[in-house]
Amino acid sequence: MLGKSDAAKYSFSVYGPLASNPNATIASELQYDSDGKAQVAVGTNYKLDSGSSVKSRINSRGIFGLVYSQRIQDAFTFSFLADFNIREIDHPNSAKFGIKVAL
Repeated sequence: MLGKSDAAKYSFSVYGPLASNPNATIASELQYDSDGKAQVAVGTNYKLDSGSSVKSRINSRGIFGLVYSQRIQDAFTFSFLADFNIREIDHPNSAKFGIKVAL
């Protein structure tokens, strides 16, 4: 087959609400790929109101991510994304930004 990859990723994740704040969720993930590389990530999700939320995540490779999502009229969701490589924060390409529109 053309383009077939022999790489495989396996992951295990756990998440749940914070007891002190039902609008907040915390999660963790362990990912292992077929090359023998493991990665750990911890993240949070906080619902600001019924249509918007803020998510954050940091992983063992030093990537810190933020996402702000806003639902508009129950039809569209706009998300603004940012990833920062905190291990190389002085590097000019250490930050990436994006916009996502979902139906």
